[in-house]
Amino acid sequence: MRLYRGENIDRFESGKIGTAWSDQEETAKTFASGLNAVGKGGVILRTLAPADAIIAGPSNHSANWLRENEFTLNTRRLGKLEQTQRLPPRF
Repeated sequence: MRLYRGENIDRFESGKIGTAWSDQEETAKTFASGLNAVGKGGVILRTLAPADAIIAGPSNHSANWLRENEFTLNTRRLGKLEQTQRLPPRF
């Protein structure tokens, strides 16, 4: 499944990647340009997550209330990560 994450560049460069991902690139951009845009800024990551990396799919709250479609992943099971966009620091 193709999934996206809005991560902090400093965290990403140090090998730390969060477990919350979305099937919507726009959701990842919201986080990469907002809460995760500290330090060097944010980065949008994209991956093709294998089924065994997906711990949980979106909850009703995530899908229907927040509209984030948040998937929880085991990041140790992910393959290649692509950086689709880097965003400048916000804070």
